[in-house]
Amino acid sequence: MNDDRQIFVPSSFIALFVPSGKIKPIISREEIETRYDYCEDLSQLLFDQMCDKMAELGLPVDMALQRISVIVTETDLNLNDAESVWVLSRLTELSEPYSSCP
Repeated sequence: MNDDRQIFVPSSFIALFVPSGKIKPIISREEIETRYDYCEDLSQLLFDQMCDKMAELGLPVDMALQRISVIVTETDLNLNDAESVWVLSRLTELSEPYSSCP
């Protein structure tokens, strides 16, 4: 792994790979960073699409999040269950400051 890499992985994401009762992740830091990059990029992409649909269809945030959650849970996005939950949490977090998307 390149020690020059300056990526911050939130503890909420690292926790996805720490078994209950343990303190160390079950995969390497490099693998966690790779999975985090993918999940964060996916969250940002889905958020942009969600905003577009909200504007196009006049959907409120909660309804748009509900529709996106179906896509995340029922589509093969190369996520494990815990990552799917994290992506949905991240989408909720991204949408919190907006009554509607910019």
